[in-house]
Amino acid sequence: MGAGWGGVAGSLYARAEAQKLVVDGPDLYVAGTFTQTVELGNTRLTTAQSAEAKNPGNSDVFIAKLHDTEKAGRFVWAQRVGGPEDEGATALVLQDQHLGVSGYFFSDTLAIGTRRLANPPAAGLSAFFATLSLAH
Repeated sequence: MGAGWGGVAGSLYARAEAQKLVVDGPDLYVAGTFTQTVELGNTRLTTAQSAEAKNPGNSDVFIAKLHDTEKAGRFVWAQRVGGPEDEGATALVLQDQHLGVSGYFFSDTLAIGTRRLANPPAAGLSAFFATLSLAH
């Protein structure tokens, strides 16, 4: 059995790790973490570093969709989830036209698209759960 195709996501001096993968026919959904700036196809994501960050090399979450053309994988879209501290993805699930993601965050607030989740005062590490609608 030979390899169909492979791909790379990342950039100089940054770290990117794919942690969760869901396959739905020719579409692949991936979630992971990255530091600094990462390029996923034509999309460039940058972490939400701030002067208040306790860890200036903080990590944020990326969620991306790739399409398998049988000869190559092409990024369709990518989205950042994060705040000024460390965040990570722990699960990725696809059901109907919804992509569920869970993970953890240290930041006071976590940005998921236009939504903001608040970390309870003095909580430190909290879990997050979110769904993304894939319907067009």
